[in-house]
Amino acid sequence: MVAPVWLKGELDTSFLPPERRRGVEGRRKVVVLPAFGELVGGCAVNGPSREELLGPLFRCGAIRTEEMEAFLLDGTYLGKVGELPREP
Repeated sequence: MVAPVWLKGELDTSFLPPERRRGVEGRRKVVVLPAFGELVGGCAVNGPSREELLGPLFRCGAIRTEEMEAFLLDGTYLGKVGELPREP
């Protein structure tokens, strides 16, 4: 099944450069919204190469994808990304 989801998790600011940490030290909540248009594109959060596609905060480890909670657009809780079935 393929469906747009939003993700909820934490940002570990210790991975950010010092000049970007000012005022946001520690762990902060982060919400990742799905692509909002057909031309914007998106990626499968349970696909094989999601870290490459999701952006620099995911690639550097500031956001741990596997620990994020996934929700359908209607609010249905799917579980943690690391527990979702893998797409080929």
